[in-house]
Amino acid sequence: MKQISIVLVTMLMATIGCTQSQQRNKRPKLPSAEQIEKMVDELAEQFELTTKQKQNVSSIFNTHFEEVKGMKQMNRENMESIKEGFLDQLTAEIGEDKKEDIKTFMDSKKPDKKNGERPPGREK
Repeated sequence: MKQISIVLVTMLMATIGCTQSQQRNKRPKLPSAEQIEKMVDELAEQFELTTKQKQNVSSIFNTHFEEVKGMKQMNRENMESIKEGFLDQLTAEIGEDKKEDIKTFMDSKKPDKKNGERPPGREK
């Protein structure tokens, strides 16, 4: 009986370890078209964008997420490079003086990895 318990505990631990490893290596879920539109609307409201700026920002968002979606292999270095280019484009459109505010806004849209919650505006 004791040997069966040890085998079962070992199998359980192995299963948990594999599951956690798979979850860490999973690509982040990209926002849907509706979620992107909602983020653009919130950004436009927060930064008081003109209609033209809002259209340009929407185009920047859609191009960015299409680029990320098209990547077959995503590593941290590639993602950081793409993210910086994305932030540079947004800053060029909205204004250099608002760069830190844009970063803060975008960081607020990241999902909480610890408990799997999605940020406001990114509900399922």
